[in-house]
Amino acid sequence: MEKQQCFPTIWKMKLGKAEQLTPHHFFGGLENEQLKNMDEQTFPFAEGAISAKSTSRGFLITLPLGQDEKLYGLGLQLQSFIQNGKRKRLRTNADATNDTGDAHAPVPFYVSTKAYGILVDTSRCVEFDYGATKRVYSEKSDRNEKEIAIRTETLYSEERRGSQVSIFIEGVEGAELYIFAGESMKQVVESYNLFSGGGVLPPIWGLGNLYRSYGPADQGQVESLLEDFQKEQMPFSMLGLEPGWQSRAYSCSFKWDSNRFPNPELLMQNVKRAGLELNLWEQAYVHKTADFYEELLPYSGDYEVWEGLVPDFALPEAREIYGRRQGELIDTGIGAVKLDECDGSDFTGGWFFPDFSQFPSGMDGEQAKNLFGAMVQRTIQQQFERRNLRTYSQVRAGWSYGAPMSFVLYSDLYDHGQFVRGILNAGFSGLLWSPEVRQCGSGEEFIRRMQTVVMSPLSIINAWMVPNPPWKQYDIDQNAQGILLETSELQDRCRELLQLRNAFIPYLYEAYARYEKFGTPPFRALVLDFPEDEQVHAIDDSYMMGDNLLVAPILNEGTGRSVYLPEGDWYDFWSGTRYEGKQHIVAETIEIPLFVRAGTILPLASNQSITKNTIFDLEIRIYGRQPRKTYLIEDDWISLNYKNGEQNDYELAVVEGELVIPKMERYRIHSQSWFD
Repeated sequence: MEKQQCFPTIWKMKLGKAEQLTPHHFFGGLENEQLKNMDEQTFPFAEGAISAKSTSRGFLITLPLGQDEKLYGLGLQLQSFIQNGKRKRLRTNADATNDTGDAHAPVPFYVSTKAYGILVDTSRCVEFDYGATKRVYSEKSDRNEKEIAIRTETLYSEERRGSQVSIFIEGVEGAELYIFAGESMKQVVESYNLFSGGGVLPPIWGLGNLYRSYGPADQGQVESLLEDFQKEQMPFSMLGLEPGWQSRAYSCSFKWDSNRFPNPELLMQNVKRAGLELNLWEQAYVHKTADFYEELLPYSGDYEVWEGLVPDFALPEAREIYGRRQGELIDTGIGAVKLDECDGSDFTGGWFFPDFSQFPSGMDGEQAKNLFGAMVQRTIQQQFERRNLRTYSQVRAGWSYGAPMSFVLYSDLYDHGQFVRGILNAGFSGLLWSPEVRQCGSGEEFIRRMQTVVMSPLSIINAWMVPNPPWKQYDIDQNAQGILLETSELQDRCRELLQLRNAFIPYLYEAYARYEKFGTPPFRALVLDFPEDEQVHAIDDSYMMGDNLLVAPILNEGTGRSVYLPEGDWYDFWSGTRYEGKQHIVAETIEIPLFVRAGTILPLASNQSITKNTIFDLEIRIYGRQPRKTYLIEDDWISLNYKNGEQNDYELAVVEGELVIPKMERYRIHSQSWFD
């Protein structure tokens, strides 16, 4: 067992003989320079507290678990929040409905309320036992016998759980751990994100609104949709095409279908003219009709998916061949992709390649399955970066080291509460997640889901199942029949929410800039900001958006919910009413409950269109008598030039009761509002 300090807050532990083809092998070495500037921390475990051994089945690591500490993380876990008492086997998989560890983007990283984090550097399926079971010891227990339980809550209670974390990786002889320490939980997560390379700064249009069109839509229907957006003033900045744009999908040709889209160049011109960016659906399975099929064949796995090659993205040759076609599409003007079905299929029909498949790089199917989504993300993102462009794309799978990936996760699952929980859990693990809006059972459900999605990493309506926008008819069957709602009330409310999203873009841009520079998740659980407040430890239905806004979606039909406000004063965003913190309040509103932290200087934009040329018109709201300074981030909105210093951080501050406004090129302040 070897321990080495890598950075002031990070240690590496070598346990046994680790495998070579790990996430750090493929994605490591991009550590953000900010790590070197962090304050020196003390190693969070006593000497000998961490143990490891080989077994007949694999490799077992054990760490202590304190009685009072709580554990969070493991990636996109939709079914649970606090992980204490859980046993999970992390495995990349689509649409997992049980709390087993299967997920679109499991991440072998967890963080503790004791302000430390553990990253297991493995591409294998890995089992975490968080005190779910208890070791047998030779000493006789002095615990008194209990009465026979008659309720499952009592039978399986926390009191009977163990006091250690066990990590088991099957079929290996060792592993490497990275151990993170900090002054707070949030700093631990920041360190992990910086260790991964730092967070992502999206292009400005990526923080706007995305509409994904009807799956079978043709060019005429898509262009008609664009015209309707303009005429009806629906403020979208991105338009997504589903599989129908390709001549062959499932697997993919990566060519335009000449029947449905006879003139893609004209379509691209019309999309750009409307002020939108085009997002194209794809899979990473290459059909024989693709121009690069034969060239890619030697660099692919030995099993097909949907009659298509599975590229071995661990090889630079495969990345270059596949990426070349991606680059050609980018050169025509596309701004993003939707990378679908790159996860597993143990619960969705078994179409994915098997764990026993082999790849020319030496990876087997188990390793390739867990890393596949991350590998494809990197391949596509590198093509944008070669052109000095940012993207803000979609993906259905991920693993560790995900913070620098400019992709947002999504799922075919649809439980509203789980979708909100996903926003929080993603923030522990360097992931971004969107609770996309699809089918709805009522107009009220549509609005409640819209309220959540516009306050998430990606504001998206995914209308792939319906030919008409859901604000014109939320019922799928009636929408398909062309039976539309008689009034525009739902559309008007939807437009207001899309405009609300645009209003927060300057605020969000600064939050993402902090994510890129300092690793601070732009969307995160309350426990990261208020770890000393035990009231927030289990809250999984409210979250922080940036440093100063608490979001509390209403999940069901109705007009109210209970909201816990942490320490400090908070202002209702809609009414301006001030509330003292450390209390529960009942929020009764048809809007989404939003609360602004006292001391906030909040910029709100009035722009309808969000493009690379946008100049923001701002109202500045100032909350409380002692406002803290804030920043507006300004650059060219779309390129990587900001990495070379071509970015301005404009400070907004109140001095002697007056807001001091710097001279800015891309922001214009037209009004101020003060809330006492």
